[in-house]
Amino acid sequence: MFRQDCSHHLLTTILPFWENLTDWERGGWFGYVNHDLSVERGAHKGCILNSRILWTFSTAARVTGDKSLLRYARHAFAFLPHFEDTERGGVYWSVTFDGKPLDTTKHTYNQGFAIYALSAYYRLTKDPVALTYAKKIFHLIEQHCTDSEGYLEAFTIDWKPESNEKLSENGVMAERTMNTLLHVFEGYSGLYQATQTPEVGTELRALLDIWGKHMFQPEKRRQEVFFDKNYHSLIDLQSYGHDIESAWLLDWGCDLLGDAALAEKVHRMTDVLAQSV
Repeated sequence: MFRQDCSHHLLTTILPFWENLTDWERGGWFGYVNHDLSVERGAHKGCILNSRILWTFSTAARVTGDKSLLRYARHAFAFLPHFEDTERGGVYWSVTFDGKPLDTTKHTYNQGFAIYALSAYYRLTKDPVALTYAKKIFHLIEQHCTDSEGYLEAFTIDWKPESNEKLSENGVMAERTMNTLLHVFEGYSGLYQATQTPEVGTELRALLDIWGKHMFQPEKRRQEVFFDKNYHSLIDLQSYGHDIESAWLLDWGCDLLGDAALAEKVHRMTDVLAQSV
């Protein structure tokens, strides 16, 4: 019954809401809606929103078999190149309402969402262009957004490190965040699910290791959120939403690897998160 209720709500309420916000004239989706649901047609468009919509319609079309949803997945995929830096690689943070580069920050978090979306679209359509681009962004993250200890945050258009205002808050400026690590893991999990590429599997294991060593705090029964470059927590803060999100997302990605011993280890930690929120 619960599954039927969720499916009904998805198909009759959630997806139609987003279908009504499709910008058929300029591409993508309208970037801002007022409290009365009036649309700001001149608002900028974010890559994260477009990626999430691409993932949503791609996954919904594949899972439900509703062919009418393919139209929206294709529309989202068609707009994604507006965010692409064809010269230096990667995706921008945002573009104008008509698809011109606006905020050209290359954020690791944003790149991860693009991989997640492209992988879902590839699973739906088997379009090799989507898979090629997802793999390209994967390699760009590993080339530009990492150091010997893990994953970094924000970069300029030419991949030079910059301050991380976008994923910092509460009066801190984080050089590493749990949120970025989580969504890089999410993107890599989607890519691994689509391809079973050993190289991606290796990085999934590395991400789980970082999370277990630095993000998860068993004595507090939660994750830490904001860190300096050496993984010192910058603020005493619990993000309940991220804790429950991590509880299922890390289980899902870990289980894709088919490693029973690793899964048992990770599930013990994620069970703690699930029970404490």
